[in-house]
This record gives sequence, C-alpha cells and structure tokens, in this order.
Amino acid sequence: MSPNDAYALLVSRTGYLPLPLSGPDHLELLPALWRSVNNYGIRVDHRAYNCPGLDPLRRRSSGVTAKGGLWEVHYDPYDLESLRPALPGHWVRGYPEQLEAGELPFQAPDGLLG
Repeated sequence: MSPNDAYALLVSRTGYLPLPLSGPDHLELLPALWRSVNNYGIRVDHRAYNCPGLDPLRRRSSGVTAKGGLWEVHYDPYDLESLRPALPGHWVRGYPEQLEAGELPFQAPDGLLG
C-alpha cells in the first residue's frame, strides 16, 4: 500500500478535519537556508541581517551536526526585508543592515514632490 493509499484509507475511516495554521506553522513552511550567526548577524545573498535577538546565537553552534552546526533560517522569497532564524520555542526576526544605512533607492527627497 502506498502512503497516498494509506492516507486515503485513514481519511475514509476517520474523516478529515481541516485545521487553520498557526503563526509558527506558517513560518515553518517557508523556504529554509542553513547559515552561521556571526558578530555582524546572518549573511544571505550579500545582505547582512542583524537584530538584538540574535545575541544568544552569535558564534555558537546550533547542535545540528548533520549541517555542521549551522542554524536553520527561514525566509519569505517575496519579502527581502526580514528573515527568521529558528530557535527552540520561538522565532527571531532579523532586518538587513543596509535598510537602516540610508534612503531607499528611488525614494524622493522630502519636499521634492510637494
């Protein structure tokens, strides 16, 4: 019996109960990368993400020996403004350092557009 056949048999006998996803469940379904957390934060595609919540993780091993001690980091491919390293029990949201450095591209200076 294939896994799909077993699931179909289970649903036919017990019924199907759809449950809404909670916030952590939704975050768990986002794509994941494995990265180290250094003094500057987490680097992904030439962007350094940093926040005070990363302080307990800096220069420490995650304990996942199969991934070389790297941390699991989830990101939204449509929202490059943040990423979320998975910590036991909670999530930390990191922001790219470059967004705090100055004005965003194509942003009009104050007073220019009236």
